[in-house]
Amino acid sequence: MDGMTVLKQLRADEWGKNAKVIILTNLDANDRILQGVVDDHPSYYMVKSNTKPEMVL
Repeated sequence: MDGMTVLKQLRADEWGKNAKVIILTNLDANDRILQGVVDDHPSYYMVKSNTKPEMVL
């Protein structure tokens, strides 16, 4: 199961509607697929190619 599916299922569950979720992806802001992820309301998302490890930790 991919991360987008996990996020959709999480948001569908009452418990998961307000859970904090951070997405780490290789998709850029112009990618149509990323827009679908953002529509499921992650708390934050980061693009891997623009993110240094110390930003995640």
